[in-house]
Amino acid sequence: MCPDKSRVPMPWMVAALVATCFAADGLLDMALYTVLVFVLYARPGEALRLTCQDVVPPSRMCQWWVIVLHPQEGEAASKTGMYDESLVLDNDKFAFVGPALRRMMRGKKAGDLLFNFSAAEFNVKFHGALNTYNLKRVGMVCSYQLRHGGASEGALSKARPLVEIQKRGRWTTLASVRRYENGGRAVEVFNRLSPHLQSVASRCADQIGKILSDGSRASRPPPDP
Repeated sequence: MCPDKSRVPMPWMVAALVATCFAADGLLDMALYTVLVFVLYARPGEALRLTCQDVVPPSRMCQWWVIVLHPQEGEAASKTGMYDESLVLDNDKFAFVGPALRRMMRGKKAGDLLFNFSAAEFNVKFHGALNTYNLKRVGMVCSYQLRHGGASEGALSKARPLVEIQKRGRWTTLASVRRYENGGRAVEVFNRLSPHLQSVASRCADQIGKILSDGSRASRPPPDP
């Protein structure tokens, strides 16, 4: 955990760069986890505890995929003491996440964990990617920044009003999410990347959906020369 810096949001294109790096190494599960934490505004530990039965596909009752965090049956409440927190994957920009989840769950049972790696294992790979692309130079230091990056993306793209961002991220007060109001901090972080890395990250954002949803081959994104 990095309490002083974890609230600096990771821009979507940077998250896509990290996810593509994982995919190129054959770590599609870590790539999807990276995107899912971002899209859900989830705490990293919450996403690691997801089981296949917590992922609800579209139905007549709901046209979108739904993720249920902290189901009552699991007996583990959220940080704020809540159970059965349902998050809808309703942003068309990330429509690929549903098919990617379906692909990930093939051959698994309802009670199986969605992701079969530990936080420690993920953090080793995550920090490796941060070092490869010199992202710590622009303030990217831990996976919690995916959660804040997702909230910032929601504000920047006008996908959700601030009160919905608060509800989705389950922040207790609106004041906690006002820092994301215009998404400016994420833009600032992205603008500090080299032109080369900005271009590479942009391509990753364009490609990661196809890579995750149908298993397309991923090439390792080139770092700065």
